[in-house]
Amino acid sequence: MIFLVLMFVIGLLALWFGGVLLGNELEGPVGSLISLVGIGFLISATFGIAPLIMSNSNGLPKTDIKAGEYYVSHINIEVEYIDILTFNSPERLLSPKDITYYRLPKKAFEGDINIGATKLVVIEFDGFKRLVLE
Repeated sequence: MIFLVLMFVIGLLALWFGGVLLGNELEGPVGSLISLVGIGFLISATFGIAPLIMSNSNGLPKTDIKAGEYYVSHINIEVEYIDILTFNSPERLLSPKDITYYRLPKKAFEGDINIGATKLVVIEFDGFKRLVLE
């Protein structure tokens, strides 16, 4: 994301600087060339890099979870589903990439649903997953 912002800033600065050079009516194609480079940066950032970044994070919850232990931040119980926010480390949120939003069926959980749980344990056996909130 920082790379994308940097591309936009470089593109805008190059476009502005090229315009300043063209406005001063300097001899040669330097102002036009710098403006074209700025336009190239803006186009590649808008139509090349931004769609790649957005395709990786669509905002939809994950519905499949792998076996292991997950640190839980928030639990919301719906009629048929349970929404869970998990983190990769016990230190909680280190960066926005560390948080994962899951929507899992209520029937996949064993026992009572503990809203105050801090850990989600997923055990897989013969293709079946058992989810326990501790």
